[in-house]
Amino acid sequence: ILVFISLYFVISQLNPLLTKVYHYTTNEAFRKYYESHRKENRVAFCIIDTAGDTQNLTFKVANLAIKMPNGYWLARDIKIRNSTFFILPMSFLLSLIIVSPVRLKQKFIAIALGFVIIQLFIYLKIAFTVLAYEEDKFALILLPGFIKSVVNFGSDVFVRKMETGSNLIASVFIWLAVTFRKKDFSRLISGFSIS
Repeated sequence: ILVFISLYFVISQLNPLLTKVYHYTTNEAFRKYYESHRKENRVAFCIIDTAGDTQNLTFKVANLAIKMPNGYWLARDIKIRNSTFFILPMSFLLSLIIVSPVRLKQKFIAIALGFVIIQLFIYLKIAFTVLAYEEDKFALILLPGFIKSVVNFGSDVFVRKMETGSNLIASVFIWLAVTFRKKDFSRLISGFSIS
Protein backbone atom coordinates (compact mmCIF):
# COMPACT_ATOMS: atom_id res chain seq x y z
CA ILE A 1 0.00 0.00 0.00
CA LEU A 2 2.85 2.39 0.85
CA VAL A 3 4.46 1.73 -2.56
CA PHE A 4 1.17 2.43 -4.31
CA ILE A 5 0.61 5.68 -2.38
CA SER A 6 4.18 6.81 -3.12
CA LEU A 7 3.87 6.04 -6.83
CA TYR A 8 0.46 7.69 -7.02
CA PHE A 9 1.99 10.84 -5.51
CA VAL A 10 4.99 10.80 -7.90
CA ILE A 11 2.87 10.24 -11.02
CA SER A 12 0.44 12.94 -9.81
CA GLN A 13 3.39 15.37 -9.79
CA LEU A 14 4.03 14.43 -13.43
CA ASN A 15 0.37 15.10 -14.24
CA PRO A 16 0.92 18.41 -16.14
CA LEU A 17 3.58 16.79 -18.36
CA LEU A 18 1.51 13.65 -18.96
CA THR A 19 -1.54 15.76 -19.80
CA LYS A 20 0.46 17.63 -22.46
CA VAL A 21 1.70 14.34 -23.92
CA TYR A 22 -1.82 12.88 -24.16
CA HIS A 23 -3.13 16.18 -25.54
CA TYR A 24 -0.50 16.28 -28.28
CA THR A 25 -0.57 12.63 -29.34
CA THR A 26 -4.37 12.41 -29.40
CA ASN A 27 -4.65 15.65 -31.36
CA GLU A 28 -2.05 14.46 -33.89
CA ALA A 29 -3.81 11.12 -34.39
CA PHE A 30 -7.21 12.69 -35.08
CA ARG A 31 -5.70 15.52 -37.14
CA LYS A 32 -4.03 13.00 -39.47
CA TYR A 33 -7.29 11.07 -39.76
CA TYR A 34 -9.20 14.19 -40.75
CA GLU A 35 -6.59 15.28 -43.26
CA SER A 36 -6.93 11.91 -44.98
CA HIS A 37 -10.77 12.14 -44.94
CA ARG A 38 -11.11 15.86 -45.64
CA LYS A 39 -14.05 15.54 -48.06
CA GLU A 40 -16.06 13.47 -45.57
CA ASN A 41 -15.65 15.90 -42.69
CA ARG A 42 -18.90 17.01 -41.11
CA VAL A 43 -17.54 17.54 -37.61
CA ALA A 44 -14.43 19.21 -36.23
CA PHE A 45 -12.29 17.86 -33.42
CA CYS A 46 -9.81 19.74 -31.27
CA ILE A 47 -8.00 19.56 -27.96
CA ILE A 48 -8.81 22.43 -25.63
CA ASP A 49 -5.73 23.94 -24.04
CA THR A 50 -7.18 24.86 -20.67
CA ALA A 51 -4.38 26.80 -19.03
CA GLY A 52 -4.05 25.95 -15.36
CA ASP A 53 -6.40 22.94 -15.52
CA THR A 54 -4.13 19.98 -14.80
CA GLN A 55 -7.00 17.82 -13.51
CA ASN A 56 -8.77 17.21 -16.83
CA LEU A 57 -8.05 16.35 -20.44
CA THR A 58 -10.63 18.28 -22.45
CA PHE A 59 -11.78 17.74 -26.06
CA LYS A 60 -14.23 19.72 -28.15
CA VAL A 61 -16.36 18.31 -30.99
CA ALA A 62 -18.26 20.73 -33.25
CA ASN A 63 -20.85 19.87 -35.90
CA LEU A 64 -19.95 21.95 -38.97
CA ALA A 65 -23.45 21.57 -40.42
CA ILE A 66 -25.31 23.15 -37.49
CA LYS A 67 -24.84 26.80 -36.54
CA MET A 68 -26.24 28.30 -33.38
CA PRO A 69 -28.01 31.73 -33.30
CA ASN A 70 -24.79 33.29 -31.98
CA GLY A 71 -22.96 32.21 -35.14
CA TYR A 72 -20.93 29.42 -33.55
CA TRP A 73 -21.21 25.78 -34.56
CA LEU A 74 -23.07 23.40 -32.29
CA ALA A 75 -20.36 21.94 -30.07
CA ARG A 76 -19.87 19.58 -27.20
CA ASP A 77 -17.04 19.33 -24.68
CA ILE A 78 -15.67 16.03 -23.39
CA LYS A 79 -13.76 16.03 -20.12
CA ILE A 80 -11.53 13.20 -18.93
CA ARG A 81 -10.49 13.24 -15.28
CA ASN A 82 -6.77 12.53 -15.15
CA SER A 83 -6.70 10.95 -11.69
CA THR A 84 -8.90 7.99 -12.62
CA PHE A 85 -8.08 7.91 -16.32
CA PHE A 86 -4.33 7.40 -16.28
CA ILE A 87 -2.76 8.18 -12.89
CA LEU A 88 -4.61 5.36 -11.08
CA PRO A 89 -3.91 2.51 -13.54
CA MET A 90 -0.25 3.48 -13.99
CA SER A 91 0.35 3.78 -10.24
CA PHE A 92 -1.41 0.51 -9.45
CA LEU A 93 0.37 -1.46 -12.18
CA LEU A 94 3.84 -0.15 -11.32
CA SER A 95 3.33 -0.75 -7.60
CA LEU A 96 2.26 -4.36 -8.28
CA ILE A 97 5.38 -4.95 -10.37
CA ILE A 98 7.74 -3.35 -7.83
CA VAL A 99 6.52 -5.49 -4.90
CA SER A 100 6.44 -8.71 -6.95
CA PRO A 101 8.67 -11.55 -5.69
CA VAL A 102 10.75 -11.83 -8.89
CA ARG A 103 14.34 -11.06 -9.84
CA LEU A 104 15.38 -7.44 -10.35
CA LYS A 105 16.03 -7.97 -14.06
CA GLN A 106 12.50 -9.34 -14.48
CA LYS A 107 11.11 -6.30 -12.69
CA PHE A 108 12.87 -3.89 -15.02
CA ILE A 109 11.63 -5.76 -18.09
CA ALA A 110 8.12 -5.93 -16.61
CA ILE A 111 8.13 -2.20 -15.84
CA ALA A 112 9.13 -1.39 -19.45
CA LEU A 113 6.59 -3.77 -21.01
CA GLY A 114 3.88 -2.85 -18.52
CA PHE A 115 4.36 0.86 -19.14
CA VAL A 116 3.97 0.39 -22.91
CA ILE A 117 0.88 -1.83 -22.55
CA ILE A 118 -0.80 0.47 -20.01
CA GLN A 119 -0.28 3.37 -22.44
CA LEU A 120 -2.07 1.38 -25.15
CA PHE A 121 -4.89 0.72 -22.66
CA ILE A 122 -5.11 4.45 -21.84
CA TYR A 123 -5.24 5.42 -25.53
CA LEU A 124 -7.90 2.77 -26.08
CA LYS A 125 -9.97 4.44 -23.35
CA ILE A 126 -9.42 7.85 -24.96
CA ALA A 127 -10.60 6.43 -28.29
CA PHE A 128 -13.70 4.93 -26.65
CA THR A 129 -14.43 8.27 -24.97
CA VAL A 130 -14.04 10.35 -28.12
CA LEU A 131 -15.79 7.97 -30.51
CA ALA A 132 -18.69 6.84 -28.32
CA TYR A 133 -21.66 9.12 -28.94
CA GLU A 134 -25.31 8.32 -28.69
CA GLU A 135 -26.08 11.23 -31.01
CA ASP A 136 -24.83 10.85 -34.59
CA LYS A 137 -24.62 14.63 -34.99
CA PHE A 138 -21.59 14.57 -32.68
CA ALA A 139 -20.06 11.33 -33.95
CA LEU A 140 -16.53 11.91 -35.20
CA ILE A 141 -16.74 8.82 -37.36
CA LEU A 142 -20.02 7.29 -38.54
CA LEU A 143 -19.46 3.71 -37.43
CA PRO A 144 -21.43 0.67 -38.68
CA GLY A 145 -24.02 -0.63 -36.24
CA PHE A 146 -22.05 -3.54 -34.78
CA ILE A 147 -18.79 -1.58 -34.38
CA LYS A 148 -20.72 1.32 -32.85
CA SER A 149 -22.22 -1.10 -30.31
CA VAL A 150 -18.74 -2.43 -29.46
CA VAL A 151 -17.38 1.11 -29.01
CA ASN A 152 -20.33 2.14 -26.82
CA PHE A 153 -19.94 -1.04 -24.76
CA GLY A 154 -16.22 -0.34 -24.36
CA SER A 155 -16.99 3.21 -23.29
CA ASP A 156 -19.51 1.96 -20.70
CA VAL A 157 -17.10 -0.61 -19.27
CA PHE A 158 -13.85 1.37 -19.33
CA VAL A 159 -15.03 4.95 -18.92
CA ARG A 160 -18.63 5.73 -17.99
CA LYS A 161 -19.85 3.11 -15.53
CA MET A 162 -16.99 0.86 -14.39
CA GLU A 163 -13.89 2.99 -14.87
CA THR A 164 -12.15 2.42 -11.53
CA GLY A 165 -12.94 -1.30 -11.47
CA SER A 166 -11.84 -1.84 -15.08
CA ASN A 167 -8.63 0.11 -14.40
CA LEU A 168 -7.73 -2.18 -11.52
CA ILE A 169 -8.70 -5.38 -13.36
CA ALA A 170 -6.75 -4.38 -16.48
CA SER A 171 -3.72 -3.50 -14.36
CA VAL A 172 -3.83 -6.91 -12.64
CA PHE A 173 -4.01 -8.77 -15.97
CA ILE A 174 -1.15 -6.71 -17.42
CA TRP A 175 0.88 -7.28 -14.24
CA LEU A 176 0.42 -11.06 -14.43
CA ALA A 177 1.23 -11.11 -18.16
CA VAL A 178 4.44 -9.06 -18.07
CA THR A 179 5.90 -9.97 -14.67
CA PHE A 180 5.64 -13.70 -14.12
CA ARG A 181 6.85 -16.83 -15.82
CA LYS A 182 5.31 -20.23 -15.13
CA LYS A 183 7.82 -21.06 -12.40
CA ASP A 184 7.13 -17.74 -10.66
CA PHE A 185 3.47 -18.43 -9.91
CA SER A 186 4.29 -20.92 -7.17
CA ARG A 187 6.59 -18.31 -5.62
CA LEU A 188 3.79 -15.72 -5.90
CA ILE A 189 1.28 -18.00 -4.17
CA SER A 190 3.73 -18.83 -1.37
CA GLY A 191 4.57 -15.13 -0.97
CA PHE A 192 0.91 -14.26 -0.50
CA SER A 193 0.53 -17.15 1.95
CA ILE A 194 3.41 -15.86 4.08
CA SER A 195 2.06 -12.29 4.07
